[in-house]
Amino acid sequence: MTDAALDLATVGEVMIRLSPPGQARLEQAESLEVTVGGAEGNVAVGVARLGLRAAWISKLPADPFGRRVAGELRRHGVDTSRERLLDRARSSTTGPVPPSRPSRRPRWTGPSSPPPGSST
Repeated sequence: MTDAALDLATVGEVMIRLSPPGQARLEQAESLEVTVGGAEGNVAVGVARLGLRAAWISKLPADPFGRRVAGELRRHGVDTSRERLLDRARSSTTGPVPPSRPSRRPRWTGPSSPPPGSST
């Protein structure tokens, strides 16, 4: 895709979220689900789902998390050809808020549909 062919380009951070499957609590989980989310990525995915040409521009760590972010956005039709992979970058992660702070419930930020029973 060339710059002239784009309908939208977003710039910024997209994160990896690690959370227990279903309604399990973190301390009871034997595994974690990996999802990708963040405003810039979500907007680009939404625009791509509407049939428009969207790109996401950012820097990513050259690690499995960085590759997962780029791969997930590409899977949803977002052009990630302008991303930069950096050897010394750190991955961003988000996770569930501990139960001791129920007033700060996490919100779903992934580009695909929320897990069953989750609140947005």
